[in-house]
Amino acid sequence: MEKFDFKKFISRLIAKKISEVIVVDSRTSLKLINLSLKGEIKVKAVKIIQLPAANKQDEVITRLVAFVKENNIEHRNIILCPALKSLQGSRLQMPAVPDHEIFDALNWKLKEDFALDASKSVVDYQVISRTAREDGSKVLDLICVHADENEVRGLASSYKTAGFNCFAVNLAVFGYAKMMSKCLKEHGPEAIAILQVMDDASYFTVYKENKVVFYRQVPITIADLKESLSSEIVTEQGGRVRLTPEEINKLLFDGGIPLEANQVAAMLRPVLERMAQEVKRSLDYYRSQFSGDEVKKVFIAGDGVKINNLDKSLAAGLACDVSFISWAEKIAVDPKVDKKLLPEVCGVIGLAIDFESGINLLPKEFKSEKIERFQKSSLRWAAFIAALLLAVSFIFAKAGVGLAQKRLDNAILHLSTLSEIREIKVRLDSLNAFITNFKNAEPPVGLMLKKLSNIAASGLFFNSLSMDFTAKTGSITGSIKPQPEGAEGLLAKLVKDMSDSRLFINPDIDIVQKQGANSEGSTFKINFQLP
Repeated sequence: MEKFDFKKFISRLIAKKISEVIVVDSRTSLKLINLSLKGEIKVKAVKIIQLPAANKQDEVITRLVAFVKENNIEHRNIILCPALKSLQGSRLQMPAVPDHEIFDALNWKLKEDFALDASKSVVDYQVISRTAREDGSKVLDLICVHADENEVRGLASSYKTAGFNCFAVNLAVFGYAKMMSKCLKEHGPEAIAILQVMDDASYFTVYKENKVVFYRQVPITIADLKESLSSEIVTEQGGRVRLTPEEINKLLFDGGIPLEANQVAAMLRPVLERMAQEVKRSLDYYRSQFSGDEVKKVFIAGDGVKINNLDKSLAAGLACDVSFISWAEKIAVDPKVDKKLLPEVCGVIGLAIDFESGINLLPKEFKSEKIERFQKSSLRWAAFIAALLLAVSFIFAKAGVGLAQKRLDNAILHLSTLSEIREIKVRLDSLNAFITNFKNAEPPVGLMLKKLSNIAASGLFFNSLSMDFTAKTGSITGSIKPQPEGAEGLLAKLVKDMSDSRLFINPDIDIVQKQGANSEGSTFKINFQLP
């Protein structure tokens, strides 16, 4: 007899689609974007906040809570784009293996090449291509990212403690790839690049066919541009002054990079030249190491889009077209949202597009919480579905029995004149008695499932329910979270409630067993008889 598996029902039938999510980009300035995922992705609210370096994570959560209240956001779903100190990314090649073996093979590769302990890290990857060499061997080419598991777990736990449901931890470079598939549909197969210029970190990424094929951190940032402006400036009166941080921000972001020769242009030129050199080095390395195509288009993204003429300054040192990302008009936006903010956040907006299938550095226990949460909250729903299925089966069975009864009645009419009518009548009477007994013997399955759902206490979860209608026996298995009164007390109350309901005859506890030395909770089994 096949057992009824509640977990399988829940995982298959109660897979809830996330309709809204907040992307939290806390790498430099805090960027909060509330997105609707119903149909076409839509930006419903955006806020960009400059944060102090001290107690930054506490401030991020405080501002996130305020953002939720200000915009009357009813959900608590988030996707994180954090500044992880332990984050590393690289492009790797290894012998092709089946999809279900890639993780194991990748962990061995990381251990050999980077001495990485996979048990202490979170690892994810994106396949670039599968190719065959001249000797016939197949090669798997992929982008791999990994980070210290404790660092990511601590970050996710802080949001969980504040009441938020974290669904993914990802990098903005993969968000831009999703945005390309949405905003650059006319783009051909040639490679393009995006230079994210941030306050304390910059990243150069090459994309081909909307996939990340090269990823590198560039050691030139907005902080370096600000630093170059912190030296003394000669005034028109012949004196020397040193700009304050506020004056530097105004000069850089409001005035931009001067195209004509002056003191500011001279102070910025060495940093801009080094930035252009780093981009050129990255392009040369991509072409030489990965047989890369010529990159003819470079987009500037991140906080760098706020610096006027940065694109023209870099284009002068590169043999390719350089421009700011301008995809705002291709993104659905709520009327109250300031579209001028979109170029700064378009990469992290992309992290919400099909986030279930993208890179995710969230530890396993956080990924599984989503399923477990639906399992716990949907036990009554699963019981209802099970009862509905049993009711439908009963209706079909009853219809079949009714049809058989009608045939038997016709047989009695036609055979009443035959000499064997007495023997046939005896057989028909026996069959009718069997049908009557079958009808009367069916237990009230729907009522039993409803009663189980009502008496299930908090902390007690059913894994399977099996009933043998022929032997009139049944059993329930499940698990119990740790309780102050102990597992036995909770089970004793369940058995008493089952007995009082008179739907379960002689229920008794068969097994109570702890799940393991390092695990919390217990498993149990209860046997009973059917009425």
